[in-house]
Amino acid sequence: MNNVETPKVLVCAPTNEVKGYALEEWAETVQNLTYPNYDVFLCDNSKTHDFRRKLRKMGFITDHIRPKQKDVRYTIAQSHERCRNYFMKRPEYRYMLHLETDVIPPVDIIERLRDGMTHHKKVVGAMYHIDEWKYSHLMIQKREKFGELRLVDNLEDDDMGFVDGTIKQVYSMGLGCLLIDRKVLELIQFRAVEGMDAHPDSFFAADLDELEISQWLDTSILCKHLNKPELHKAHK
Repeated sequence: MNNVETPKVLVCAPTNEVKGYALEEWAETVQNLTYPNYDVFLCDNSKTHDFRRKLRKMGFITDHIRPKQKDVRYTIAQSHERCRNYFMKRPEYRYMLHLETDVIPPVDIIERLRDGMTHHKKVVGAMYHIDEWKYSHLMIQKREKFGELRLVDNLEDDDMGFVDGTIKQVYSMGLGCLLIDRKVLELIQFRAVEGMDAHPDSFFAADLDELEISQWLDTSILCKHLNKPELHKAHK
């Protein structure tokens, strides 16, 4: 394949030393992605530069912001936006794969999500669970009649066949594993409003909706989510 067929992708995400328990598995996966034309950029928001130095020794391009707000959601939004700024300043990148540093995708994730970007789709993502055990459910919100939203339950209760291996339009799927076209990032910044009970993925979904840009979910791709240290140990 040549670079016309494989436009350059930036794999990026905020990170923090609290996610260190997942770093080894995440790094091994990301460094072995099968897509031939990508870079990795991480914005660390730990209190010190120690974790950033560790990331750099592993070969990752990194930046660091020192948390200044008590509201962690605002700090995370700043980190998301630092990733977007790095991307936007480099026109060689066509797509951003936003991949949280505790989400473990299949190694061919970029190819599969790019395949989903047919018929002018600009935002395509994969599934992953949040929470644990009986509380576990997919990070998906789908628009119902009259604009109502509700969560799709876990795979054992998959909302009458919603998870059927096809690509479905959804309202939100979180920012855990999301391929985003440059044209979208030209229009939308990652943000949070300090004091509001909403994370950056909620604002991103709302901003997309306001611009009438659809989000699409590939229900054939389920990523592993190591969202707590005890979950990570359970997978060993």
